[in-house]
Amino acid sequence: MYRALVEGEMDCVQCGASFIGDGRRRRFCSAACRNTNYLNTYVKGNPKTVMASATVGAVSELIVCADLLKRGKAVFRAVSASCSCDLAILDNSGLKRVEVTTGHLSPTGKLMHPSKAKEKYDILAVVTMPSGSITYTPEP
Repeated sequence: MYRALVEGEMDCVQCGASFIGDGRRRRFCSAACRNTNYLNTYVKGNPKTVMASATVGAVSELIVCADLLKRGKAVFRAVSASCSCDLAILDNSGLKRVEVTTGHLSPTGKLMHPSKAKEKYDILAVVTMPSGSITYTPEP
């Protein structure tokens, strides 16, 4: 573990090397160790690092489409990438706009995803990668 807010000798969280702390909350001996730790901790769980961003989005949209179809909804997918929403669903209550985004769990278990403009959708669907689980706000 690291010693925070202490001046003097400290141990790097990434490589274990000793370094002189300056009283700030430093955990790493160098920027390289900080970047390596970030990549190992956060980026590894993010699917955008292994496939193109547009592919990740398409996969997430198709996962949500399949789930909504299983729920008995009529699902319509946007033809253009610049549409105001990704999907539309039609049921007895009418037509609703669905915005799909891809998220991942942080090391603490918090769902992390990009924020979206609320006025452009009625339902937000966050697909957690790599598991493919879906969180809807509100439920469709």
